[in-house]
Amino acid sequence: MLACLDERALTAVMKKLFKNYKKWCKYLGRKSSLWLPTIQQEVQQRKLLYMGLYLLIWGEAANLRFMSECLCYIYHHMAFELYGMLAGNVSPMTGENIKPAYGGEEEAFLRKVVTPIYDVIAKEAEWSKKGSSKHSQWRNYDDLNEYFWSVDCFSLGWPMRADADFFCLPVEQLIFDKSNDNKPAMRNKWVGKVNFVEIRSFWHIFRSFDRMWRFFVICLQAMMIVAWNGSGDPTAILNGDVFNKVMSVFITAATLKFGQAIMDVILSWKAQRTMSMHVKLRYILKVVSAAAWVVVLSVTYSCTWGNPPEFSKTIQSWFGRSTSRSPSLFIMFVALYLSPNMLAALLFLFPFIRRFLERSNYKIVMLMMWWSQPRLYVGRGMHESTLSLFKYTIFWVLLIFTKLVFSYYIEVIPFRSLLFRRLLISSAFLDLLLQFHTVVEMNIFNCSTIKPLVGPTKAIMNVKITTFQWHEFFPHARKNIGVVVALWTPIILVYFMDTQIWYAIFSTLVGGIYGAFRRLGEIRTLGMLRSRFEYLPGAFNACLIPEEKIEPRKKGFKATFSRGFDQVPSNKGKEAARFAQLWNQIISSFREEDLISNREMDLLLVPYWADRELDLIQWPPFLLASKIPIALDMAKGSNGKDRELRKRIEMDSYMSCAVRECYASLKSIIKCLVQGEREKQVVEYIFSEVDRHVEAGDLICQFSLSALPSLYAQFVELIKYLLDNKDEDRDQVVILFQDMLEVVTRDIMMEDHIFSLVDPIHGGSVHEGMLPLETQHQLFASEGAIKFPIEPVTEAWTEKIKRLYLLLTTKESAMDVPSNLEAKRRISFFSNSLFMDMPTAPKVRNMLSFSVLTPYYTEEVLFSLRELDSPNEDGVSILFYLQKIFPDEWNNFLQRVNCSSEEELKGNESDELEEELRHWASYRGQTLTRTVRGMMYYRKALELQAFLDMAKDEDLMAGYKAIENSDDNSREESSLWTQCQAVADMKFSYVVSCQQYGIDKRSGAARAQDILRLMTRYPSLRVAYIDEVEEPSKERPKKINKVYYSCLVKAMPKSTSPADTEPVQYLDQVFSFL
Repeated sequence: MLACLDERALTAVMKKLFKNYKKWCKYLGRKSSLWLPTIQQEVQQRKLLYMGLYLLIWGEAANLRFMSECLCYIYHHMAFELYGMLAGNVSPMTGENIKPAYGGEEEAFLRKVVTPIYDVIAKEAEWSKKGSSKHSQWRNYDDLNEYFWSVDCFSLGWPMRADADFFCLPVEQLIFDKSNDNKPAMRNKWVGKVNFVEIRSFWHIFRSFDRMWRFFVICLQAMMIVAWNGSGDPTAILNGDVFNKVMSVFITAATLKFGQAIMDVILSWKAQRTMSMHVKLRYILKVVSAAAWVVVLSVTYSCTWGNPPEFSKTIQSWFGRSTSRSPSLFIMFVALYLSPNMLAALLFLFPFIRRFLERSNYKIVMLMMWWSQPRLYVGRGMHESTLSLFKYTIFWVLLIFTKLVFSYYIEVIPFRSLLFRRLLISSAFLDLLLQFHTVVEMNIFNCSTIKPLVGPTKAIMNVKITTFQWHEFFPHARKNIGVVVALWTPIILVYFMDTQIWYAIFSTLVGGIYGAFRRLGEIRTLGMLRSRFEYLPGAFNACLIPEEKIEPRKKGFKATFSRGFDQVPSNKGKEAARFAQLWNQIISSFREEDLISNREMDLLLVPYWADRELDLIQWPPFLLASKIPIALDMAKGSNGKDRELRKRIEMDSYMSCAVRECYASLKSIIKCLVQGEREKQVVEYIFSEVDRHVEAGDLICQFSLSALPSLYAQFVELIKYLLDNKDEDRDQVVILFQDMLEVVTRDIMMEDHIFSLVDPIHGGSVHEGMLPLETQHQLFASEGAIKFPIEPVTEAWTEKIKRLYLLLTTKESAMDVPSNLEAKRRISFFSNSLFMDMPTAPKVRNMLSFSVLTPYYTEEVLFSLRELDSPNEDGVSILFYLQKIFPDEWNNFLQRVNCSSEEELKGNESDELEEELRHWASYRGQTLTRTVRGMMYYRKALELQAFLDMAKDEDLMAGYKAIENSDDNSREESSLWTQCQAVADMKFSYVVSCQQYGIDKRSGAARAQDILRLMTRYPSLRVAYIDEVEEPSKERPKKINKVYYSCLVKAMPKSTSPADTEPVQYLDQVFSFL
């Protein structure tokens, strides 16, 4: 077996399995324990042993599986012991051969390794008080796992020391010894949080978006300086004095950076006890450096003044600069201050460089990255591509540029109304307004946010007020500062908050453009679905059917936008048949969920069995509804203009398809029914003449179509008889054929040679009323001339007749089909998905398998009849409520179970109807039942796709429904249906974890029986639960221990015995017991 194992496969599996372990060892600077022997023949066996050990650890780890680095720590030591035992190494501690630290006892690993760590997890969870305790007072899985991100984790030892700080529980921070003058006797060794402690505070709004706030404050300061000095033109910044004043923004930036450093310390203070020394040092250095930069930039900026202070002159002399006004020193320090930001911008623009630096283990690189962000085991090197960052940057640059321009120029708020609305807080403001109104009247109109407010602000500040009629709010304020503050406060608030508005506008525009290129929302309404339905088969075959020869596909916006799907031609019945199987499965699922009625289902379905005689694509009847009656009216009033009628019909592609399909179907049905030789000659001649004139384009010129409605009514009558298929209607069918022949030969065709072909059988030119009574001389009357009734009746024949009847008789529009909103949403979603860009579909056999796990505890599974009928305090029952919420679905349900009313449904004592009612209500009111049904659609979809992959042309044309209902499926393991089910079972598994299922089953609770019903309804459903078994203790026989087993159960297969007439019993079967 090992000799046949490919070395490349073994290496690939081992690489994937130990990827995280090797990454962990490299991060902590430790060599891995995966030592391979020098003898090549033993390498493969050693790899298998290493992988087997890891899988055994993972299998017995229980909840420790959520702590991946903890498993790495355990495996690191156990793999080293394995290597030492295999190599025969001697332990330097004992001088003996290396032995396992936890060996020699039964379940030693579970009891001595997993249990102590699990006890810590359990007690930490208990300390959390169900989440009500503060985040800093207890550790969850992530916090415990982060302990193993540091080299300090090796102080835990192997075997693990019971007194290690990792096992210390969260007790009070200090334990006081009353006998020792209430002084702290010992400090708690609880590790606590390692990297992150959640502190809920309003200040996180500013801390999390500090760069945005700093940028807005700096931009506001710069705009106010430019607007206040000179004319307010942005080009004024090129002026020396204005530029010098704008440079003060760097002092503001340093001050805000200092405030951020202080805020980081305050919000991380509760975690300082568990912080490592290098993290504390980083916080301290951040505060010190930020404060130093505030002082340095302030002092050097003062050197740019005309008369700097003496201290600034002293600093200036240190750098050999004696000029009284030298901005170069300030600019030099600004460049130094911005150098870390320049490096960060460089790494932002080139993410592959940052990705390399974050993963590097060089000390200088680690120091540089440590200053920007503490080093963590996870999240390193996770950056978007350069193109994504470029698009992200362009988006925000345009958004912020537009916001700043709008804030500076365009945001028009009439200053007059602003004053009356905002400033009339007291009559003192009114007095002020009246006194300087004439001064600022020319400046109050068309003012915007920043620039136009500068002039009125200056005017307000220059107005002197000596007397006030009301109370003076700011008696000692100078230059009317209170009015200025009242004027600017709402403007500043709007300046900071309108970014959300601009983000909504830009995200809408960019999202719309992106969606257009990605073809999102291609079909939004049923009207659009009808117009695009003819492209759906081509899109389905291009996207969801694997190609035999995979060609490289173009990618990107341009390729997606230009990609189109052609209509499936009529000669490609295989492609149309594939789409028909999928479409019918979707519609059938709608009917099973009672989203549509029987009539809507008939209008939405396409034929399961492809009719090769028609040589055209058969669209769903809801697209062709009312087309035939309209075409009849158009033909009746065509006035002999064949070309015009053809043009009008072909303008509507669905009308053209309906006319051609109805003619081809009637032709096929009549030829199937007519069996007499003479009758066949007449029918063949009539159809050949019609086909000849259609090809020549002179059908209307040669035939009189005024009698077409009469022929149409006779056809409809014939189809009704075929639907009933009763032997007593044979005479009526014969009369119908004779009447139709009479209409065709005498009222429509009106050709002499057709009379010569028919009249000898009728007795020459004798009037019809004078014909002899012998039926053997009449067409279609002789025995065997017509095959009626049809025997045997196949499903394909019945489907063909029903479809033709719908096409002929449906006169009202089907624009509202389906009428249910949920059905409309699902059809639109499915149709839209076909036009979106998606990867090439592989065959089901080649796809990756996947599993779905649904957690479940003690919620109700199915409504009982008592629960459905019991009214609440308002007198409303659950069933009544559901009937009012889903009235159309309730009517569809009654139609499906063949009941006319609720009373008839409840009056029937059938257990099957009772169960259907419970399921109908539970699918709309119980989470688990609805979830299970939705998840099992995955398996149905895989079965269908496997059928489309493996079916031959004959099976594909016969249809998915044919192989599903075949009698050979239960007998032949090699049948196509069995293979499809086997492939679906290999690729998809669904498990519901019902923790209390074992207890409910032993207690006989109805919940366990309901879960069994679900497993019986969906045989592929599996239920996992923990089974509790009492066993006598091996040490003390009188003591009873509780042993827990992990169980996986499925429903027992139904009995196939034909003599089994007992009621259905729901039983489960344990097929996995751990």
